[in-house]
Amino acid sequence: VVSWTSNYNIPERICKVNRSIENFRLFHVKGSRRYYKDDKIRIPDNCNYREVFLGFIIGSVGSRWLTHDEISSGVMSQIETDQVSGIIGQIEPYELRPY
Repeated sequence: VVSWTSNYNIPERICKVNRSIENFRLFHVKGSRRYYKDDKIRIPDNCNYREVFLGFIIGSVGSRWLTHDEISSGVMSQIETDQVSGIIGQIEPYELRPY
């Protein structure tokens, strides 16, 4: 299951709905700000919780947010590698992120 929402009630609800499924994976896609300050969510034992942080790209003319293709490719890569936590793009230096 992939969840990309700023509402943290949604991943908790996904876990509740799937509580009868043994060992399902939840990939929670988050913005770069959540890497530094995040809210805790309750994860049941049957959920293999994964975090995917969306960063930005620094190029020759400054920084930019990730494109839809970069985001979707990065999330698919995270699903394939099944890492507990991953970053698409970069999140540091944080002060160079686009506005």
